[in-house]
Amino acid sequence: MAMILAAAGERASGAILEDGCGVGMYLARLAPNARQAVGLEIDHARALEANAGAKQVICGAGENLPFPTNHFDLILSHEVIEHVQNDRQSIAEIVRTLRPGGRLVLFCPNRGYPF
Repeated sequence: MAMILAAAGERASGAILEDGCGVGMYLARLAPNARQAVGLEIDHARALEANAGAKQVICGAGENLPFPTNHFDLILSHEVIEHVQNDRQSIAEIVRTLRPGGRLVLFCPNRGYPF
């Protein structure tokens, strides 16, 4: 979590999207200091579980984010990009919904993992 907050800087207090929030563990940690914290999860059961601990979780796919252009200060994508149907479209949607000066914090496993 410290690495995420360090990369986010002051953007962690703005509008945040966790793209692929799973059951909402990171979202729950980011939400208390954010002006707005939204989770997006493609799996309905996980979205329901995440919604129990967060105010706003939406069931949907990263390739078609249901948010306006230039909306988020910070988008977190933690080990999600390797699971989407179209990684280029997902990144294009992240870029579209980030405000100018916004930040994407993206984690993905490397090809050689775990070696």
